[in-house]
Amino acid sequence: MNALRVLAEIVEPSKRYGILRDAYIKLMMEGLAFRGSTRILLQSKYPDKVPDLKLELIGIAKESDSDVIVLICDELRNLS
Repeated sequence: MNALRVLAEIVEPSKRYGILRDAYIKLMMEGLAFRGSTRILLQSKYPDKVPDLKLELIGIAKESDSDVIVLICDELRNLS
């Protein structure tokens, strides 16, 4: 997780959100524990992007199997 925090600080601002979002989605899809820390980082740095992230997760769920849908539902509950 420290690597993502460092990355969030050194990447140019225009690319930062996309990199963090992609990392979060990848961690979530793999069911890895670091997704929670990445979600918190995204929420703290980009609170205005949370509705967009929720919509993106819903779109992914529509095209996914039941295991991924369960993961996405858990994450949607945790996004504030």
